Amino acid sequence: MPEKPCYGFFYCFKNRNGALVIMNKIKILLIEDERDICKMLTHVLTKQGYEVAAAFDGIEGLSKVKIFRPALVLLDVNMPRIDGLQILEQLKTSPETSHIHVVMCTARAHIDDVEKALGMGAEGYVAKPFSIVRLLSKIKDVLDTPSISGKK
Repeated sequence: MPEKPCYGFFYCFKNRNGALVIMNKIKILLIEDERDICKMLTHVLTKQGYEVAAAFDGIEGLSKVKIFRPALVLLDVNMPRIDGLQILEQLKTSPETSHIHVVMCTARAHIDDVEKALGMGAEGYVAKPFSIVRLLSKIKDVLDTPSISGKK
């Protein structure tokens, strides 16, 4: 049975006997090269009940996706080594990671950039500078929606 967020920030599902099983906190991976933004978002998201990890470039981000296994990735576009759109493409074309929700969080807010990312499978796009309230709302909306692969 597919897992889904319940009771705020935990994954829940019913086992074979119909009993409700509550699992760990929802994991969010930040892939962002600006350490101050990572520090602030880690603080805010942790206070909201999420488990948070950060990666500071694209290669580190792809590695941490495999280890941390997040439900959602907040992804910057402009980064060293591999840019966010290349990461998005790799995440969405791999069967192991295609179910992961991705929200772009970047200063590149031109309509062409937004359309490209959404067309590649991103489920949200938040332009920097951003409102924390708006970002938290987008995260909640995305987590409450099944991913393209049908998994939560």
